[in-house]
Amino acid sequence: TMIADRLASGRWELVLPNVYRIVGAPDTQEQRAVAACLYGGADAVLKQRTAAAGVWDLPGGRWDQPRIASPRQIKRQTERLIARRLSLASSDRTRHCGFPVTTLARTVVDIAPQVSNDLLERAIAQVARRSPYQFRMLRRRVVELSHSRVPAIGRLRTLLSDMDLPPTSPNPI
Repeated sequence: TMIADRLASGRWELVLPNVYRIVGAPDTQEQRAVAACLYGGADAVLKQRTAAAGVWDLPGGRWDQPRIASPRQIKRQTERLIARRLSLASSDRTRHCGFPVTTLARTVVDIAPQVSNDLLERAIAQVARRSPYQFRMLRRRVVELSHSRVPAIGRLRTLLSDMDLPPTSPNPI
């Protein structure tokens, strides 16, 4: 009843089924991304170019319709989100800056089929500059996924084999 009253009075608006926002609050990309995750359920995470742009600030990222992965079936896809039923390993999921998101390594793996070699090389180089630890995690995850059906994993493996691990920093993140 409370929700219906707030919708009827115009204080709240429906963003996605069972996801509401206060009318007058700025409509931001971050807000749309969080709404998509809320709609996707407790285990939903931002993925692909949405994660690359919105959370990890990687080359090749793009704010458009939020893309999420959720282990539950999303019954409706709308212009407000693109969802895929996908159960990710716990090693591929994290929270960063308050967002449920694929890890940095998994985000690079996921954007590989969607971006040019140049953008992918720049994304990998940015990971290497930020954190040698994350760079090693990316290499490890690519090896682990090499025998899976993950698109462009071979191209990513080739690019990584041509790169050297950067010098170890005192505080890997």
